Amino acid sequence: MTPNALCLSADNNEKNIQRLREISHQRLDLWLDWVDQAVPVPLEKQAAVSERDLMVRRTVAEVDPANVVGETLFGKALCERLVTTLWGGNRQLPRAIDM
Repeated sequence: MTPNALCLSADNNEKNIQRLREISHQRLDLWLDWVDQAVPVPLEKQAAVSERDLMVRRTVAEVDPANVVGETLFGKALCERLVTTLWGGNRQLPRAIDM
């Protein structure tokens, strides 16, 4: 999990579902506020930031200890494909930085 992820477990009932909605909306509001407050990255630094972000996404996805669960459920080949897709390795559309 990333440093900003949540992992929750609860009984399936309306009270818990409502609480999950509240938590989800709080997290979304936080993220949208961060986007609104973000200072644009200078053009000359965008490629380096993009490269760093890709490395972080790839590392987090590839070293996730839960990947063994995916291998058990889906087999090694499909799990590797799913992990690659998760970090963006199968992306076909150009990123804004590449355009």
